[in-house]
Amino acid sequence: MGYVSTVSTSPIKKSTFRACARDLLKLAMPIVLIQISLHLAGFVDTVLIGKVGELELAATGLGSSLFFFASLFGMGIVLGLDPMASQAFGGGNPRDARVGLWQGFYLAVLVGVPISIGYLALGFGLELAGVVPEVAEETRLYVLARTPAVVPIIIITAARSYLQAAHVTRPIIEASIIANVINFVADWILIYGDEGLLDLGLPALGIKPQGVWGVGCASTITALIQMGIMLRAVQKIPLEPGEGSVRRIRWDLMKKLWRVGLPVGLHMLAEVGFFALVQVLMGGLGSLATAAHQAALTLASLTFSACLGIGSATSVQVGRGIGENDPEKVRYSSYSGIIFGVGFMSLTAVVMWIFPKELIGLISPELQVIELGSTLLVVAGFFQIVDAVQAITAGSLRGAARTRETFIVNLFGHWTVGLPVGYVLCYTLGMGPEGLWWGLTTGLGVVALILSFFMVRMVRMPLQSI
Repeated sequence: MGYVSTVSTSPIKKSTFRACARDLLKLAMPIVLIQISLHLAGFVDTVLIGKVGELELAATGLGSSLFFFASLFGMGIVLGLDPMASQAFGGGNPRDARVGLWQGFYLAVLVGVPISIGYLALGFGLELAGVVPEVAEETRLYVLARTPAVVPIIIITAARSYLQAAHVTRPIIEASIIANVINFVADWILIYGDEGLLDLGLPALGIKPQGVWGVGCASTITALIQMGIMLRAVQKIPLEPGEGSVRRIRWDLMKKLWRVGLPVGLHMLAEVGFFALVQVLMGGLGSLATAAHQAALTLASLTFSACLGIGSATSVQVGRGIGENDPEKVRYSSYSGIIFGVGFMSLTAVVMWIFPKELIGLISPELQVIELGSTLLVVAGFFQIVDAVQAITAGSLRGAARTRETFIVNLFGHWTVGLPVGYVLCYTLGMGPEGLWWGLTTGLGVVALILSFFMVRMVRMPLQSI
């Protein structure tokens, strides 16, 4: 591990499992609410545009998937702040965490601009990937409207990583709530135009329905406002005195942040890129398959957001345990994270298996979408359980700055196992969209199994701080 530089020399502490589980749950609850709030915006986008039509739903789903495929690379890079900030706070050096945050902001701009250009390129090359022309044309409208949100989303990620490491979660929750309210109102007005204004009891302003373009504009407006709120929250955290400005560019720290965050970005690219490719393959199967896939994936993503919150909390607690030189905290936080995540996802899986059609009906009223989407949702119940394991084990490893393993394992599991299995099931054996979803499940299962092995090995090794 070339980026691990020091071993803690502070007195070794020992925590109990009960204390670690309690502390993890206390931190995870607000972070889970934050993650659910973040995914709720996408859920609202899908529900509101789904009322317009199958084509618009498919285009919004594809454009959104491509957005996160592009932006998650930058978001992953600044998530290198997770171990840097949490270990600094755990070691009693909050000023170092603030210095690291500013390097994250600089990196957000440096990587965000080329990512924005790449996102535009993806939007204009959809036909080359086999997407039917009508879906591709609508998707481009979304891409053009959403591109200005790429850099703000990465900056928000850096600020959120810092605030979570500081155990300051209230402003993140407030920002998420405000963002969801703004997103809903903007969606309603821009998607439906004057008709939407009249439904809200407001006078007509001569606004024409903007459809997919309106969804993208609403998301961009929301991101800009949320970024402003998050930056204000960072400013309110007291900064202890020290030499030099925390805003000064530190190329050594930026390089270290890059070395830790790059594998996280590549890991996210490997995972989300696989999901985006499946979305594109669905586009080749037609608008019905794409719409059903988007409806099922929206519901699965909403429940999975809880595990992302638990994984983030696990990363913070593992990093703080390393900073405090407390090996038991590292071990017990990792194990309790797995227990909480798998337990929650098992409950939501049962709900998906019992009420698949009713849940899909919340997204789309079209009978064909409900029928196909409910089939996919049953498969989602299985894959989200193993997805919980891989998300939380990856969070544990990220807190220890062991990010290379997560990238390599995700690349292997999704692209050399999940993709071939999904392709064979879909096209060779004729299972269609359901076959692609079983490929997703297989890839996630392999990733979960291997990362679990790495996590167990990590918590038994001597602690090393970044």
